[in-house]
Amino acid sequence: MASSLLARSLFGAHRFIHSSSPSQVRNPRFFSSFLNLKTLSHLPTDSAHTTIKTFQIHRAMASSVAGDRTSFSTKYVSVNDPVVSVDWLRANIKDPNLKVLDASWYMPDEQRNPLQEYQVAHIPGALFFDVDGISDRTTKLPHMLPSEEAFAAAVSALGIKNKDDLVVYDGKGIFSAARVGPITFETKFQPHLVWTLDQVTSNIENKTHQLVDARSKPRFDGAVPEPRKGIRSGHVPGSKCVPFAQNMRLDVLDASQSLLPADELKKRFNQEGISLESPVVTSCGTGVTACILALGLHRLGKPDVPVYDGSWTEWGSHSETPVNTSE
Repeated sequence: MASSLLARSLFGAHRFIHSSSPSQVRNPRFFSSFLNLKTLSHLPTDSAHTTIKTFQIHRAMASSVAGDRTSFSTKYVSVNDPVVSVDWLRANIKDPNLKVLDASWYMPDEQRNPLQEYQVAHIPGALFFDVDGISDRTTKLPHMLPSEEAFAAAVSALGIKNKDDLVVYDGKGIFSAARVGPITFETKFQPHLVWTLDQVTSNIENKTHQLVDARSKPRFDGAVPEPRKGIRSGHVPGSKCVPFAQNMRLDVLDASQSLLPADELKKRFNQEGISLESPVVTSCGTGVTACILALGLHRLGKPDVPVYDGSWTEWGSHSETPVNTSE
């Protein structure tokens, strides 16, 4: 019954792309996650036809999703870079094996509705892929990973096939799109890319990984309250801060909200004492912007950086977990 309902909802949404009739919109539930490989994102565009401004693809991911290929056509980008340009997407958007996903998601205090914005304007043919649509409903933590079965069913209902290549974008530049991972009908959870609270706890003593936090410096320092009620302020002992955004200064993005070039990213991580020769795990408030750091590290040749899924919302809500502040 549930699978049938999801399929009907998703196919209703798919038709909306081709029709302006409100009667075809079924208030559908949409889906996204961080299953399978690490992920895609986006680059700004000046398109006059949409309010959305971003794009990316991952050639290695396309290879793993579509099956082994000994060679690639000219449409494929560098295996080491998960980002493609607007011109690339414009040139390849009619490829029948290419799917475009709108993965827009916003913080609650922004009072923006990504589905409504998608219904007003989106890249032609794009499917809506909501970060909260298929989250784990057995936990109170926001947009945690669902089961493999639930995720596979949702993706299948979207019409995404094993042979498809994916481009993901969102409505802010680079923000929630990095949370979305490649998916297939035969979804396989890859636990080495997703960390739990227990792993982070053990890492405080073992120090096998450098924990990098994408929250703002004031939140990391414990100088300001967390935006979610009941969450303590501060950071995981031993972690380091590379903010996604701080006082409108984008620390791993440029002024147009594009991912910084590799040389600048390397300098940014080095400034915070993060060794690119050692393992890294990323965190943030709820596991969304941590994926942007993982994306940046992918550009620097580290494609298998795990994300702490529960992030600070989970860590800060537990009374027994240790918390440090910089005050």
